[in-house]
Amino acid sequence: MSSSPQKVEEFTHEQCMNIIAQMAECGVQNVSLIGGEPLIRRDFWEIVDELTAKDIRIKTILSNGILINEKFIAELERRKFTISFDGVGCHDWLRGFNGAEKAFYRAVKLLHEHDFKVFVSFDLHKGNLDSVRESVKLLANVGADSVGIGRIFAAGTAFDMQDKLMTQEEQYDFFLEYIPQYIADGAPI
Repeated sequence: MSSSPQKVEEFTHEQCMNIIAQMAECGVQNVSLIGGEPLIRRDFWEIVDELTAKDIRIKTILSNGILINEKFIAELERRKFTISFDGVGCHDWLRGFNGAEKAFYRAVKLLHEHDFKVFVSFDLHKGNLDSVRESVKLLANVGADSVGIGRIFAAGTAFDMQDKLMTQEEQYDFFLEYIPQYIADGAPI
């Protein structure tokens, strides 16, 4: 789960199909497709179709939203979708390129315009605590249906963010402070 610039070896198409067959044999009923960014795989829709053919439900496709366009929307017709967001003013920094935040808003609006339920995953860390209130209000304004907020863990790119990681107690204290603000804002999402 790294968004770092280093390219690591990915599973081949054949390996993915083998893993799907093994999951079906073991009775796996639900999966989430995550990354890095799962939409960059050339065989993404083939993987989706194979999971569907094996009666394995795709619970979530976790994407940063950059590759969501009209063509993707057309392919997505019957699926739910989760987009990952790092907060107002933080998304470009954590994703590693300028324009990621703008692309995120465009993706949420596009999904909303096509009547998809948009569930946003918000990774909480010490670097974006001050943006949560503004981010939640903005997510409601661009058409997100719900947001899940949880602390970021030391994995992938976040492994090098030890100074920004929060303890469970720090997360708890943050929510005790934020919940009254959320209610004062009219529970926007």
